[in-house]
Amino acid sequence: MCSRTCGTGVRFRQRKCDNPPPGPGGKNCRGASVEHTVCENLPCPKGVPSFRDQQCQAHDRYTNKKKSLLTAVVVDDKPCELFCSPLGKDSPVLVTDRVLDGTPCGPYETDLCVHGKCQVE
Repeated sequence: MCSRTCGTGVRFRQRKCDNPPPGPGGKNCRGASVEHTVCENLPCPKGVPSFRDQQCQAHDRYTNKKKSLLTAVVVDDKPCELFCSPLGKDSPVLVTDRVLDGTPCGPYETDLCVHGKCQVE
């Protein structure tokens, strides 16, 4: 399943080495047990907030009684952390140290955050 319903996201695949199981007589799999790949959906509708803005707004709904409408701010050396700022103010606050998988993090559409790291495809 793709991490996003529109735009570019990521899809994960996991494998288990259990035939035979690791341990006496068995060997661990070569390579990673979890892999990801980029998945493309239809473009997001015009006027929909960015995926990063949606994450700020979701956080705002759960933590704030007042409507302050947070907007996302990308910090260059921390592209996979979620910084949000009240609309019209320049005071970003770290909301979480990991954006959701599939959040864009670089100059290209396929540069996406996966497990808290910017993956350049």
